[in-house]
Amino acid sequence: MQPEQATRRTILALVATGLSFGAAVLMKREMLYRGYGEDGYGEQGFGE
Repeated sequence: MQPEQATRRTILALVATGLSFGAAVLMKREMLYRGYGEDGYGEQGFGE
């Protein structure tokens, strides 16, 4: 295996990890906001 391929594969792995982590954070944030809205915090703007 050539060094370039290893580097490229590492970068791809890092990008994939970052994307999955970002998606998880966004989904978690959305769920939290929905939870706040159901708990009555939505009136203060947290539910939007």
